[in-house]
Amino acid sequence: AIHNYKAELDTKRISVYCGGIKCFILIEDIIFAEVLGRTLFIHTVQGNIYKTNCSLKKFSEKLPSWFVRTHNSYIVNKRQVSVLEYPECILRNGERIPVSRHYRQEVCRKLSVQNVIYDNRMTSYDINM
Repeated sequence: AIHNYKAELDTKRISVYCGGIKCFILIEDIIFAEVLGRTLFIHTVQGNIYKTNCSLKKFSEKLPSWFVRTHNSYIVNKRQVSVLEYPECILRNGERIPVSRHYRQEVCRKLSVQNVIYDNRMTSYDINM
């Protein structure tokens, strides 16, 4: 029973090394992650920011399908997105995350936004999840 409980916990949290210390983060608490230089910053709903040297690609491989890559430097928990206002998505906490041209179709698909016209106009879509 203990082994099954540990396996269940491991699917709900992610481990990263922060300054040589192994930290466990609940996946559902992650709002977004961003890379600045060679450092990955993981932002959580509690306001914590975990700093690690993991690449965004390697980190994203550990995350469930409800995370979406929006930019070469960002991955977002789609449950935290309130509005897609191209070229940005606005999170529940008011933070604005860039959406690059390269990732916009994937972002729209994962956020279930349909009939998007891609041009230079700023267009808003409320996300109801």
